Amino acid sequence: MTTQLKILSAFIGVSLFIYIIELVRRKKLREEYAWVWLLTGMMIVVLAVWYDLLLYLSGLLGGIFPSALLFFFGLLFLLFITLH
Repeated sequence: MTTQLKILSAFIGVSLFIYIIELVRRKKLREEYAWVWLLTGMMIVVLAVWYDLLLYLSGLLGGIFPSALLFFFGLLFLLFITLH
């Protein structure tokens, strides 16, 4: 992963984190849902900064491409939100 892509991904994660806090502060988002979105923003930042973790998890779960693991986690996240 290039440095520019890491910086962009970390910026998106931090922006999401700040936006969620602002939505909770304005009472536009209930606190019971905020933890899911804050966890998502934090995971974006962690995986952006620590790309080797994504490679390790991909290898551990038997994935060939790290991007496929991200899509898998995204699908699980959407399923969780839908069921909740």
